[in-house]
Order: sequence, then structure tokens, then C-alpha cells
Amino acid sequence: MPMPLSSWSDSSLAGFVDGAKIAAEMKQIQIMRLQIALPILLLMCGCTTQAWYEGFKIGAENECYKQPPGAVADCLSRLNKKTHDDYEKERSSK
Repeated sequence: MPMPLSSWSDSSLAGFVDGAKIAAEMKQIQIMRLQIALPILLLMCGCTTQAWYEGFKIGAENECYKQPPGAVADCLSRLNKKTHDDYEKERSSK
């Protein structure tokens, strides 16, 4: 059962003020966490891009080995041999 308003004292209202202060501090902590996490996530995306690039190259090479014996060498010769750095340089120059 809720407490009647007449029985509330100044000390019980102080708890609400402290609660607002705690909520504001928690929001600041969340913002700080985001400020720390965002640059880390952006750096991880760069690593992930390189991993995806290398993964696709390996996948393409594996597909070549699934070809009939006479077609494997031709397939391998047509594969992209660029490193991720070379690919990025070429892409940014366009």
C-alpha cells in the first residue's frame, strides 16, 4: 500500500534527489563507455575488413582446387594476388 503524502518527510524526499543524481551519474558513465568503445570498434572494423579480404582470397583459391585437374592451374593464374594494402591503395586512388 502506498505511503500517504502527509507521512513523507524531508529525509524521504532526499532519497528522490539522490536518485536523480545517481541517474545523471549513470548516464555520464554510459557516455564515457561509448566514447571509449566507439574508437575500439572502428579499429576492429579495419582489422575485420582485412580478414574478410583475405578470407575471400582463400575461398577463391579453394574453389580453384575443386576444378577438374586440367583447369586448376588456369583458375589459380586468374586469382587476385594483391595484398589488402595494395587493394586499399588502388581503391582510394580511384
